[in-house]
Amino acid sequence: MEQENKKQKLPKIFIVLRILSLIMLIAGIVLIVLSMTVFKVGEASSMGVRFGGITLIIFSFVAAFIGFSTSIAKAQIKAQKHVISQSKEDLKDISEMHGDIMSPTSEKVARAVKKGLSEEEPSEEHKYCKECGKEIDKDAKFCEHCGHKQ
Repeated sequence: MEQENKKQKLPKIFIVLRILSLIMLIAGIVLIVLSMTVFKVGEASSMGVRFGGITLIIFSFVAAFIGFSTSIAKAQIKAQKHVISQSKEDLKDISEMHGDIMSPTSEKVARAVKKGLSEEEPSEEHKYCKECGKEIDKDAKFCEHCGHKQ
C-alpha cells in the first residue's frame, strides 16, 4: 500500500535523454557561436561547424521530446479527465434525451413481441408493422395504421 502512495520513479532512460538533450542543445549553440566568431564566414570549416551545431540542436529537440513523452502523456490524460468532468452534465442530458426518443419505439416493439407471444400459434397471414408494432396483412407494403413502408 505504501508503494501505491509513493510517486512512481521515472525510468532511467528518460532521465538520461533529458540530460543528453540539454547537453546537445548547449553544444549546438556553442558550435554555432564559434562558427560565427572564431571562423571566417564563408570558409568550409565555418560551414561544417555551423552544420554540426544545427544538427546537434535538432537532435536535442528529438531527445527532449522522447525524454518528456511520459510527462506529455500524463498531461494529455489530465486534460481528457478535465474535459470529461466538465461535460458530465451535457452527457447526462444527451443520455436522457436519447432515452426519451427511444422510449416510444421500445414500447411499440415490446407490445408487438408481447402480442406475438400471447398467441398460441402465430398466424401465417399476418405480420407486424416495423414502426408501430400493430398487426398488418402479410402482403401489405404499407401499414394501414401508421402508413410506414414495410
